[in-house]
Amino acid sequence: MQAEVMGYRQKVMVVPDGFLLAAGAIGDIMRRIGIRTELSTVNVRQLMAHEYYDNSHAISDLGLPETPIAQAIRDFHAWRNGKKTRNKI
Repeated sequence: MQAEVMGYRQKVMVVPDGFLLAAGAIGDIMRRIGIRTELSTVNVRQLMAHEYYDNSHAISDLGLPETPIAQAIRDFHAWRNGKKTRNKI
């Protein structure tokens, strides 16, 4: 979605789960021998989790406005680049 909205090609690489888990195990071994790394089985398993979120309660219970994802992406890139896109409520 981000590549589509911002107009650039996005490269996606699919990596088999077994390869990721093996990389996490290698990170665990590196940690045991004293090499500092963020790579670990725990981190890899978090990366592999399929988590989905729903904003319907924020909209219905809290009355928060719903911003279309394309506009949110444009706003983020404008903010990151130091530009203002529109007034916030």
